[in-house]
Amino acid sequence: MKSVFSCLLAFIATFYAQAQNLSVNSITITDKPTIPVEFPLDLNGNKCALVEINLNGEGVAFEGNVIGAPIHSDGLYQLFLTQGSKYLGIKYPGESPILLKLKEYGISELPPLAVLKIDMTEPSQNLAENLNSKAANVSDEAEELYEKGELLLSKQDLVAAFDYFIKADELGHPKAAYQLGYIYTDPFKITRKKVLGNSIGEPIQNPVKQDWKKAYEYYRKSAEAGFVLAQFAVGECLEKGKGVKKNKEEALIWYQKAAEQGHMPAKDKMGDNVKKNRIFGVFVASYGTSENEFIINSIDTDPNDLSAIANGRKDKNGQFCALVKVVLPFDNVDFVGDTIGKPIFKTNEYWVYLPHGTKTLGINYPDFLPAEIKFKQFGINQIESKSTYQVSVSFPIELLRDYSSMTAEDYYKIGKAFIDRSDIQYLRWMAKAAELDHPQALQIYGTACVFGTGVKKNKLKGVQMLQKAFELGNAEAAFALGTYYELEGKKDQAQLWFDMAAEKGCERAKGRKAKNLGKSKILFPF
Repeated sequence: MKSVFSCLLAFIATFYAQAQNLSVNSITITDKPTIPVEFPLDLNGNKCALVEINLNGEGVAFEGNVIGAPIHSDGLYQLFLTQGSKYLGIKYPGESPILLKLKEYGISELPPLAVLKIDMTEPSQNLAENLNSKAANVSDEAEELYEKGELLLSKQDLVAAFDYFIKADELGHPKAAYQLGYIYTDPFKITRKKVLGNSIGEPIQNPVKQDWKKAYEYYRKSAEAGFVLAQFAVGECLEKGKGVKKNKEEALIWYQKAAEQGHMPAKDKMGDNVKKNRIFGVFVASYGTSENEFIINSIDTDPNDLSAIANGRKDKNGQFCALVKVVLPFDNVDFVGDTIGKPIFKTNEYWVYLPHGTKTLGINYPDFLPAEIKFKQFGINQIESKSTYQVSVSFPIELLRDYSSMTAEDYYKIGKAFIDRSDIQYLRWMAKAAELDHPQALQIYGTACVFGTGVKKNKLKGVQMLQKAFELGNAEAAFALGTYYELEGKKDQAQLWFDMAAEKGCERAKGRKAKNLGKSKILFPF
């Protein structure tokens, strides 16, 4: 065991010695921009300073007192800082962030109309380019098949996508092998287990049964061809014993390969900064309740985000706070807890400052149940000074609209959008549409009432709504009633509704023969 670690440490040391990382070579100040620009005014009406940075990579972000959006052209970034600025954060995709303290370069404060030229060494690897570029030694036919599969996968049509990925993999496309591994994990299995059956939209189907051994084989094939996402997936499989015998030493080697290509979660693993709630795949279902409330979906830390330092506040003890960014795109939100100063409402999110060690944060909004962020539930025992946290919240975006002007179709579309994201908050929007006699909403909400799916079971109300939906032309409502009466042991009534559903065009009702199932014979009717 000791010799394995020794070899591994030697490998890591060699990598760090050879890799070309993002670094600053020099900083000079002048008054002549490379490309002529018009200096804007800051919020106080003073002229800004210009920063020029030579970087070819796309998607570089900057933290600090930045005015306006950076301009990127011909390998040069131009951005404006307010006069007096003392630092600038640079976030390059796949690289550790850099915080420039200008005083370390002999600049105590940035004067107006100055041009700050920063010469940098660019990384030799760019994760974004690796993910988006065509794989090496892949035929045009294989690439075309892969792209078709990727498009279908983006539409969550795994069945059709699977066929294209199989063909592309047979032609040696490494990314196709990765996608096949992903599909073998059955990423939407959790969704199908929830009571979100055919009555409110078909669940996402998987073309194969979940098979982690197969998934690992495909991941490994892709990883050995050099695809970074597959390398990280192989590392996780080995770390957790998914489809392969657990081997943390080998997992570390694969994490290192992914980290070498700029994969930040892999770098987390190498630094032993593992998020406890990291999961396989990319899909996370958001299941709330039918109440009028916010649902806390996730809390993430981003080592590239320097906002807590660049735009920091200090607590009463003079220690830097943590910054919690809560994504909520409307005002009048109140935050309850040990907040430091007043939260800042920026575009689509609130910046809330909390002292080191804080464990909870409350959210209050008019007409909503109070919500509480419990950091420990997301693997964070306490938030850390100088760290930035991003909180994702499930909410109906149409809160910004005037309810009085909304139609039944408006409410239905909102509910359907929540169904599409597997969020059970669809129920309260379908209830609003059902009140206005929307046929599909009556069928969906009536089914929920009959079977107690996400709402208190009310068979009488549910049956009445389903009957009304059928009268308005919804054939699926008749099928739901047929299933209901099967469960009640009323075979004749069930057959009557199945026949009416078939007459109205419900395909799955055609030829359906009712059975006397009884309540205990089936758990989920759809």
